[in-house]
Amino acid sequence: MPKSYKKTALPELKRLLREINKEYNDVRAKGLSLDMSRGKPSKEQLDLSDGLLSVINSGENCISENGADVRNYGIADGIIEA
Repeated sequence: MPKSYKKTALPELKRLLREINKEYNDVRAKGLSLDMSRGKPSKEQLDLSDGLLSVINSGENCISENGADVRNYGIADGIIEA
């Protein structure tokens, strides 16, 4: 591949374009459907948190032993155990 496209002659640029287009079309012809997003957990990983989702079912479950509402994670001292 040339070091600088600006200094490359037009016939060579056209050849490179044909080559790149062929590679691109070869990949497209495979019909792949790729999900390249990051951080998607598997069903098994999601199932690990099922128990957490059913523990708290009302605001009453969010009061600590010392009476602090732990839904407010902005408490200056954090959540303090009694």
